[in-house]
Amino acid sequence: MTLPIPFPIYGYVYNSNNELLAGAEVVISGSSAGISTTTTSEGKYMLNIQDIASENSDINIYSRGYGEHTSGNWSVSLSSPSKKIDIVLEDTLTPGEKILNSYYTIDSNECYLFSSLDQDEYLKISDLDW
Repeated sequence: MTLPIPFPIYGYVYNSNNELLAGAEVVISGSSAGISTTTTSEGKYMLNIQDIASENSDINIYSRGYGEHTSGNWSVSLSSPSKKIDIVLEDTLTPGEKILNSYYTIDSNECYLFSSLDQDEYLKISDLDW
């Protein structure tokens, strides 16, 4: 059974340095398929869990961005019509590791955005192992 009313989950996503994070992915999953969004340029997100959760069910909130991620659980309660959940990501990179975060094509130029702890690190297409 789903919730009888719209139920927004909203908040901000911060990186491990407690800075607001634009473009971070937020995924919420419940008893049925998950829903997702990306944060705004101000680090805000909002998702309506009405169709994926029910009263007293647990939902999982997962967020990632720029080589960091975190997840947690929350039990749905209709005692309030919405829930603010701010998310703080954890640094998950290890030395020598590269995380590909985004791929863009801009004016026929391919751009890759990746994270690394190594200051002089670079990413080659062969590193992607596609």
